[in-house]
Amino acid sequence: MIAMLSYPRSGSHFVRYIVEYLTGRSTAGGGPKGKLVLKPSQGLCDTPICLRKGIKFLGHVEVENPVAFKQHFSGKSAIPSYMDVEDSEGLILIVRHPAECMISHFKGRRDLGGNFLSSINFAKQKLGQNKYLGNLEFYMNYEKPKICIFYEDLISDTPDATIKSIANFFGASPMKCETFLNNIEKYRDDSVKSPLRPCSNQDSSNFYRSKLTSAQRKDVTTALKKSLEHPLIAQRYSEIEEKIT
Repeated sequence: MIAMLSYPRSGSHFVRYIVEYLTGRSTAGGGPKGKLVLKPSQGLCDTPICLRKGIKFLGHVEVENPVAFKQHFSGKSAIPSYMDVEDSEGLILIVRHPAECMISHFKGRRDLGGNFLSSINFAKQKLGQNKYLGNLEFYMNYEKPKICIFYEDLISDTPDATIKSIANFFGASPMKCETFLNNIEKYRDDSVKSPLRPCSNQDSSNFYRSKLTSAQRKDVTTALKKSLEHPLIAQRYSEIEEKIT
């Protein structure tokens, strides 16, 4: 089974939708190990995307034969998963700019008092930077088939190459992929959890940071220095960082 590894708020929901649509098989989320969660429940359980909006939503998908499973962190985590990512047959790493996904992840935390700087420090020291870096290193060292998908490419105006790479990875029908691409905006709207887009495709690498003061942006860059310097991140975002800073 294929593992889909992504730090929270990095676009795994849409990738799962794409995979389910293209393959006709479900994707497993959080829940007891080896057990597919079929009904919404309290806690950390997570149903396949095809079960989210009624029987006609992704109606062609075979629910009880998952083709992939989602996991947020490569190491030990409090969030249960269908299986261990180490045991997967292939890997999709979904990456979003570290500052953007961490601010998005922690900005609503009431236990942090709504304080921006404490949120960044929490991200850096606890569930943030170490977990984010752990995913990157796991991907770099993974020796079985793998691809890396960037969030910014998924929500761009030209997602064709990214979606085709997902289709090729799963051996999906080229015709099915073309149908998806020809109706991409409909499927994007179908897949989102709320009617509001998380950010625009024009400034998706600087959406949350653009709302901060210059001092706060500097604090973000300092706090997430290790993540920003990782080869996988630096290669993708260095040009953007130069413009912002």
